[in-house]
Amino acid sequence: MKCLDSIMAFLVALALAPVAVAQQVPAACPDRPAAEGAAKKAAKQWFSAGESMFAVGKYAEALESFQCSLQLFPHRVTVYNASQAALFAGDKRTALVLTEQYLSMAPDGEKADEARKTLEELKVAIAAEPAPAPEEEPVPPEATPVETEPAPQSALAEQKPEEDDGKTRLGLAPLIVSAALTVGLGAGTLIIDHKVGERFDTADRTGASSDRDSAESLQVVEQVFFGVTLAGAVATGVLLFFTDFKKKESEGETATSAVTPLVLDRGAGLALTREF
Repeated sequence: MKCLDSIMAFLVALALAPVAVAQQVPAACPDRPAAEGAAKKAAKQWFSAGESMFAVGKYAEALESFQCSLQLFPHRVTVYNASQAALFAGDKRTALVLTEQYLSMAPDGEKADEARKTLEELKVAIAAEPAPAPEEEPVPPEATPVETEPAPQSALAEQKPEEDDGKTRLGLAPLIVSAALTVGLGAGTLIIDHKVGERFDTADRTGASSDRDSAESLQVVEQVFFGVTLAGAVATGVLLFFTDFKKKESEGETATSAVTPLVLDRGAGLALTREF
C-alpha cells in the first residue's frame, strides 16, 4: 500500500529533523532569573561578551563580563577565563582567588596543569610585592599610558556554559525504541497486506467462501497493525521534540548520536551512529 510507504518515509524524516534555538544579545547584567534555563542562556551571552572583550585587549571589561556570567550560572570554564582576564588586567590577587576556585572545581580539568603553574607564579609575585605603609598613604605615580597587545585567544578555555532552552529533554533511547517498533509494525503491515492480496486472489479463483472469510479476517488484522503503526509514528514525532541528541561529555567534548535508516536485501531497520 502506497500510504504505508509514505508513513515509513515520514517517520524517518521525523527522526532526522533538526531543532534550532534562537539567541539574543544582553544589554545589561540582570539579576539571576528564577528559571535555570533562562539563567544559563543569559550566562552564555555574557560569556561571549567576555570573550569578545578579551580578544581586543580589554581585560578589565572581560573580567566584568565573566563575573556577570558567574553570577548568573557558575561554571568551571567561566571561572578559568575570568582568572585569565584578571591576570592580564594586572589584578594578581583576584587572579589568584579565581585560579584556586577553578582548581577546586576541576582538579583534573583540561587547564588544571596550566592553572597550577599560574597559581605558583602568582603566589611568588604577590609575596614579592612590598607591603603598604601602615599609616602613610602612598602617593600614586604619574600614570604612563602603555599599549598592551591583546593576549592570544588560546589563553581562554574553549567550552561555553551549556545552553538550556528550558524544555524537558529525554535520552535518545525512547526515540530509538519508538522508531524501531513503528518501523517493525509498518514492515509487518506490509507483509500482512501482501498475504491479504494473495488470499483474495485465491478466493477469486476458487470461489470458496472459506477462502474469502480467511482473507477478510486477515484484512482485519492488517487494519489493526496499520492503526498501531500510525500511533507509533505520532508518538515518535512527539518524542523527537523532547529528545536531547547531544550527550554531554567531560571537558567540552561532545558525542553526537543519530538514527540512520538501513535498507538491506531482505529487510529494513534503524542503526544508531555516534560521531566523536
